[in-house]
Amino acid sequence: MMRAQRGVALLVVLFIVALMTSIAVSMSGRLFVNFNRIESQLRYEQAFWYNQGVELMAKTLLKQVIPDEAR
Repeated sequence: MMRAQRGVALLVVLFIVALMTSIAVSMSGRLFVNFNRIESQLRYEQAFWYNQGVELMAKTLLKQVIPDEAR
């Protein structure tokens, strides 16, 4: 009788470990996706501000190169 109870207890423990492992894998997968999403947002924002700076620099250079009468 004791041997059967130990077997059942072992199965319960193994089931709990498998369940916890499954939850941990799911959480780490979601965390990885969120890191990638945040990284993409940061790169987009950096590209946007680079674009703004280049556009302003081009406007400034064109104003210096083109005389007032030609505009």
